[in-house]
Amino acid sequence: MQWWTDFLDWLNSDSGGRIVTTAIVPFVAIIVAGIIAALIGRASARKVVELSERQVRASAVTALISAARKAAVWNTLSPPEQQHIDHLIGDAEIRLRLLPIAGAALAADWSRHELAGMKRNAISFSFQAEQSLLVFRDRLIEWQARPSRAKKLFKNDVDSWAFDTSDNEQELVHQQQKWAAQQVTGTQEVGTEPVGTEPVGTGRVNTGAPATVATVPFTRPPSPAPMLAPPVESTAAVSAASGLTVDRLIAPPAAEALSPDSAADDSVAAAPSPAETGATKA
Repeated sequence: MQWWTDFLDWLNSDSGGRIVTTAIVPFVAIIVAGIIAALIGRASARKVVELSERQVRASAVTALISAARKAAVWNTLSPPEQQHIDHLIGDAEIRLRLLPIAGAALAADWSRHELAGMKRNAISFSFQAEQSLLVFRDRLIEWQARPSRAKKLFKNDVDSWAFDTSDNEQELVHQQQKWAAQQVTGTQEVGTEPVGTEPVGTGRVNTGAPATVATVPFTRPPSPAPMLAPPVESTAAVSAASGLTVDRLIAPPAAEALSPDSAADDSVAAAPSPAETGATKA
């Protein structure tokens, strides 16, 4: 304990008191002030971050509630307005999902399913859509105030929807397989039917997906028999029967050559006698 006695003696001395008041006390004061300043800065920064997160969370929740109001009256909106609301719903859901808060993804999944249900109920059950809107608004506002209650607010609903969706998907797959089997059976029946025995206008109308139809080889129809012209007699045969020839029909008749004897006979016959000449003069 000698060192402790020596330390107390030094502390009570003038040199020790001077060192304590000029060095140790300011150092301790600076350390304490730094710690206090760090705590104050941390608290203020936390408040700023919380305020920013609350504003972002509130804006995302407000956008979803505004889109839910439109989804509750979905059947009264025009197609351009419906497309615009779908775009706003997608943006609000992405903003909510990207929040660095516990339960943000769970709240986004719950909101997407609720909005889809409100769209369906708005067509025929407007009162149910209004009730869904009120529940949607109250739960999101409660989650916005206390994000740690996300599991209590949304977990049960999301799990039940996932179970129902799995059952519906299995039923849908079963229906698709059954439909595919029916299509295959119908295709085989079409392939075995004789060609040309089905009357016109009674063909099957396929209202589903296009099925494979058995192809029938093309057969060229028989060409018609050539038409024979009536027999026409030749020009030579007709001419021979009528006594005419082609030369006679085309060439003009030539003057007949007269012999000298026939020419003298003709001149004598043409000259008048003396009695005829005298009678003519009288």
